[in-house]
Amino acid sequence: MARRTRKPKQPDPATFTPPTRPADAVPGPLDLDATALLAAYRTGLYRPSQVLERCIALISHANPRLNFLVEDRFEAARAEAAAADARWAKGEPAGELDGVPITVKESFDVAGMKTTGGLANRRDHVADADAGAVARLRDAGAVVLGKTNTPALCFCQETDNALYGRTNNPWNPLRTTGGSSGGEAVAVSLGAATFGLGSDIGGSIRIPSAFCGTVGYKPGPASFPYDGHLPAPELSSTHQVRMLGYGPLTRSVRDARRVARLLNPDGVEARERDRVGRVRVVGGFGHTHLHPDVERVLREAADALTDITDAVEECVPPFLEKTPMTWQRIMSQEGAKDIAKLAYPSRVERLAGHPLRAALDYARSLAGLPSEQHRYLSWALIGAFLFAPSARERKETEAHLESGFAWLHEALADGGVLLSPAYPEPAPPHGEVYAGIFSLKLSFQFLLPYITLANVFGLPALVVPCGFSEQGTPVGVQLTTLPGQEWALFTAGARLERALGGARRNHFWDPQI
Repeated sequence: MARRTRKPKQPDPATFTPPTRPADAVPGPLDLDATALLAAYRTGLYRPSQVLERCIALISHANPRLNFLVEDRFEAARAEAAAADARWAKGEPAGELDGVPITVKESFDVAGMKTTGGLANRRDHVADADAGAVARLRDAGAVVLGKTNTPALCFCQETDNALYGRTNNPWNPLRTTGGSSGGEAVAVSLGAATFGLGSDIGGSIRIPSAFCGTVGYKPGPASFPYDGHLPAPELSSTHQVRMLGYGPLTRSVRDARRVARLLNPDGVEARERDRVGRVRVVGGFGHTHLHPDVERVLREAADALTDITDAVEECVPPFLEKTPMTWQRIMSQEGAKDIAKLAYPSRVERLAGHPLRAALDYARSLAGLPSEQHRYLSWALIGAFLFAPSARERKETEAHLESGFAWLHEALADGGVLLSPAYPEPAPPHGEVYAGIFSLKLSFQFLLPYITLANVFGLPALVVPCGFSEQGTPVGVQLTTLPGQEWALFTAGARLERALGGARRNHFWDPQI
């Protein structure tokens, strides 16, 4: 039976010291990506049930402090792993992922599990069927261990909500995981899941991947089944559908490619290539300033790609500075009323999602009084209402899209890629991402140009870990290209892995066996 975990005891900033990496950590099954793990099953080195028990032990040890898994299905997973054991023993795996343990973002339906969106008013909602993307992974044999934490309704880039609480970064729990797929990034970084499934309409796969040290892939539009996600995409809104992507968080580029092909068999080219087109490097510009560690890693990544392209050049797309505002206007269409109605339901239609309810709820949270929703959500909904685009701004959005599409299709033709940061700094302390992105000073414009580029224009994008900050937190870079050229991302990403080390599993929270 699935069950919810308790909220964790949060670290005390006055006494917490980040753990050090064990010098004698011995590689084991949790260090393997899915591709290597399947090879180990094939040879009999490991059995799915053995790996599953390691994952459960790690979750049980780490989750009380990190709070990444909010509901488990351990007993059902044990039965599924045992069945996979028998199939592998006969040399008859059920699918391409038979016996691979995974986790799923809480926003996706998993049959028999809750889909709450982090809302107390949905705490008893149980899904009766798998989301389409989840079903494809389970049909391939993946074993779902449980569901991971998100911000309320995935509407913030930090992972915290009133129902399940805050998720902490495994490299330093005083720092944010990012969001909204923050719980997934933690599970994969630890090795508690071989890979995870996330969603991304504003960096929700890629920011947590950059902050927690995982590979994160956001596909282009129509590259996955849309059903079974909360909030449900409004398929009549062309702009919002183009911005959305469901994709994997993994510990290798080859795994990201494998899962992308399972989610969209016809959308990722089977043939691998050795070279990409022109690489355009987008660093700091205007009011967007890069942290020195991010700048350093970006330069190292650019140098590493010189062997697989004819040209690496500095370039800032001329429309990039205005892209975050276009993203904000699309996200605020009609005041985000559908999200508001989920957060503040009512039997009286005119009261459902009314902005005054969000405003009063936010005021109560500031006063330390009980509130319906986490202040991150209530404040975001106030902003969406206040900044709902006017007719003039909608016309500006269309003009921005037209000019941007024209530039991108010329600049990235023939396998070209943009190389950029995902976020201008490594994982900051809790609350700082929220404060920057949702500030009345509109500072999101300086924090999200690289992230929103892929969403606004519906581009596939891949985040690859390429190093660490001086504080010991991961630093990732982002590769972006045109739909139909996904092969260029995986080719360039694999090169960065070989040159700069790629994802490294976090051993800090391993139980002492």
